Amino acid sequence: MEKILIKELEILEKELNKKDFEIVLECVNNYILNRNGVEMRRKCDKRCCPVCSTRLKIQEYKKILKKLEEYNSILFLTLNGKNLTENYEKELKKIKSQFNKIKKLKELDKITLGYVRVVEIKGDNGIFKPHIHTILVVKDGYKMIWSRQKTGIKEIRKKIEKKWGEYNGNGEKNLTDLRAVGKTKKDKENLVRYLTGNLEKQMFNMNESEIRAYLKTVKGTNRVYSYGGVMRNKKRLKKVQKL
Repeated sequence: MEKILIKELEILEKELNKKDFEIVLECVNNYILNRNGVEMRRKCDKRCCPVCSTRLKIQEYKKILKKLEEYNSILFLTLNGKNLTENYEKELKKIKSQFNKIKKLKELDKITLGYVRVVEIKGDNGIFKPHIHTILVVKDGYKMIWSRQKTGIKEIRKKIEKKWGEYNGNGEKNLTDLRAVGKTKKDKENLVRYLTGNLEKQMFNMNESEIRAYLKTVKGTNRVYSYGGVMRNKKRLKKVQKL
């Protein structure tokens, strides 16, 4: 583990400003000392830290899962950006803006109570794909509402794919996906774990290019996890769902 952390620090030293790097360096050193029997001192709580990023994801996992316990009807939406070799910061900004347009489609707007949006960049052989995963908490009678609109999940998938292609001017296919999530506790755990606890998403399993891409998602005011509706406002968690 120490060797992995040292290698990641070499990457971070090139990507972070001096102040942030020194904070992360101190945190990693404290972690290594703790593994060798020294009491752990302060943590930096930065998402760009290979030690704290994993711990923060665990916290996020517990937070999201606890909120989902209140709800039975959940959809999972995926929106992919363009494959890029550079300038993916601009693409990130664009797909976050286009996400809001998809969210406001009447078929989703009429049924959505809240959401958790997760922004990621997947890297492979120098090609990067910014994308968004979204947990949509919806009304229990969403299928009835869709029936009144004379539509269903297959038709809505096609509409989302078409609209997303129009917004992004992208000729690629299969850029979007919408699916219903099971109602059991295990179904919810698997969903949230995929977004927060998947080993492939942990910094210590990323190569240099993937780390650089990941840092773009947490840079400045960028948020990896964004909450809306009942998933954001605790006072609305117990609100009666109305059709």
